[in-house]
Amino acid sequence: MTDSLPNEGELLARIAAEAGVSDETVKEVLAEARVSLSRPLPAQRSLLAHRLYVRGVKAGTTAGSDGPFEVDVVLGPGAWAIASNINFAGKSTMLWALTWPLRGEPDDTYQRSDTRRWFEYIRVDAEVARVPVSMRIRLVGGVVRQGVLLTADSVEQLTALEGDAEDGPGVRVVDTADTQDAFAALVGRFMLQRLALPPLQVFTAHAGAPDEEGGVRDGAVTTHGWPAYFSVIAVASGSDSVLFGRTAVGQLPTRYMQVFLDVPFAADIMGADASAKDAKQVSRHTARRASADAAARAQQWQPLHDELARAKDRLAAVRAARPDLPARLLQAQDATRALLPLQSQVARAQAAYERARQARIQDDRAVRRASESTAARTLFAALDPHACPRCETGIDHDRREREAQQHQCAVCAAPLAVADVDDEDREALLDGLRQRLAASRAAERAADDAVKATELSLAQAKSAADLVP
Repeated sequence: MTDSLPNEGELLARIAAEAGVSDETVKEVLAEARVSLSRPLPAQRSLLAHRLYVRGVKAGTTAGSDGPFEVDVVLGPGAWAIASNINFAGKSTMLWALTWPLRGEPDDTYQRSDTRRWFEYIRVDAEVARVPVSMRIRLVGGVVRQGVLLTADSVEQLTALEGDAEDGPGVRVVDTADTQDAFAALVGRFMLQRLALPPLQVFTAHAGAPDEEGGVRDGAVTTHGWPAYFSVIAVASGSDSVLFGRTAVGQLPTRYMQVFLDVPFAADIMGADASAKDAKQVSRHTARRASADAAARAQQWQPLHDELARAKDRLAAVRAARPDLPARLLQAQDATRALLPLQSQVARAQAAYERARQARIQDDRAVRRASESTAARTLFAALDPHACPRCETGIDHDRREREAQQHQCAVCAAPLAVADVDDEDREALLDGLRQRLAASRAAERAADDAVKATELSLAQAKSAADLVP
């Protein structure tokens, strides 16, 4: 059957070429998935029961049948049967007791609800792939309290032990367990190893799971171990629709037979198919969660997106209404430059006004002095100096007062010789001074008007500059 199959190297090369990866990558992936490309070797698969021993206390039945019981049945190769022409004689119960130690857990097919609590001790001596073993369980109230797996050099050494005895020539304890689950795990591990049976993985859809795109449904990878294989040995009832096992899901009955018949890669194909379906389910769930998360994020962030859009609209409106700053700046600079000449004109007008005002003050003083004293009239008739003609030291108000009152020269402080002045000359002098005062007053008014006019122009220019947006 395996002669036409490619060898391991050829399979590896084909897979690598199909996947477009290196041989090493294929090896890593297969090792992670625990898939072997080696051809299966023929396995020695046999199970022969030699002895069934049970002990317990029967209770709760019809009058006269309750009490302790002990059954010791020698089995062996060949055809044998558990039969009786009396109903409820215990046929199913004996099969249930026989299959429990061999299967590792009780088989519901043979179990009777009112008999389990009767048993205190169950023992089955057998050969598994020609290895002698004795599987034993102690029960209290139908619950496993101890499980023991014995082996020996020969099956005769095991069958020679009395009742629940565990010590004898060549007899060894393989392992023990103190719960039902631990005992089932112990028997399952031993049977699979001795019979070279790999666990079978099947992806099974959850009951009631809705169909998704492509007609797939969510499920889980289920591992079928020794109890499932045991159904190939313990043939089902004629009333069952499935010959091997308890279900036809995933073509399990066919797969069981393929493994027993050493069909190459039967278990590996099942494992790869289950892994692929599980990986696709993980991808669907990941995509579904990503889509849901994206929708949740979109719903959560939508108000912020809306606010951002409104802010962008407001910003665009502000930018559209924003003035041309370079042009505004240029206008402001031009307005500022236009102020400079006006400011200079105002400064010059103010200076001219100040000079005119000082001149008018001097002329006013000259007229007053000329009118107040003869000495002043004599002095101003000839000269009205503002500073010493030699050192240019200014003549202050006190010197002029002393000159007018005490007849001392305002320049050198020497006594003045006051001479009589003719009235006509005095009037002529005063008339000249009055004309000079009128001229200086007119000049002062003109300078003041000029200052006001330039200040008005400057104020108007500043207002225009302030209006520049």
